[in-house]
Amino acid sequence: MTEKDINAYVDKFGELMTMIGRTFGSAMPHGCGKADLTHVQFRVIYTLSHHDNSTMGDLSRIMEVTLGNMTMMIDRLVRYGYVLRAADPDDRRIVRVRLSEKSKKAMHTILNQRRKFLVHILSKLSAKDREDLLRIVAHVVEIPNK
Repeated sequence: MTEKDINAYVDKFGELMTMIGRTFGSAMPHGCGKADLTHVQFRVIYTLSHHDNSTMGDLSRIMEVTLGNMTMMIDRLVRYGYVLRAADPDDRRIVRVRLSEKSKKAMHTILNQRRKFLVHILSKLSAKDREDLLRIVAHVVEIPNK
């Protein structure tokens, strides 16, 4: 394969990734459904669902954002009732962040909407195409880690 060939694949892959992002983004209800969360706010809540009771420093490292940016995001989510802050019982200097019931319900709703959308899309593919798609996407995701 020539450099010209690989560049053509790269260009087409980039275009398709953009189209996938637009298609999936526009198909989901605005504001992440009834929860009225931005995509970034949902990502914070989703991350917290896997790392509940984290410190701000932990969250900023996991999400690869500055501590200042994470603090602003959490401040908004606290104001809207999606996240709770509490002092660590063993060291009051440490602030822990956890999900509220409101955010758990919102995440459940959004993930159900996403699942329905993906079922709609993926059900249009043959079983072999679905298997191939998962295999190839998983392989592409693994490559940077090798």
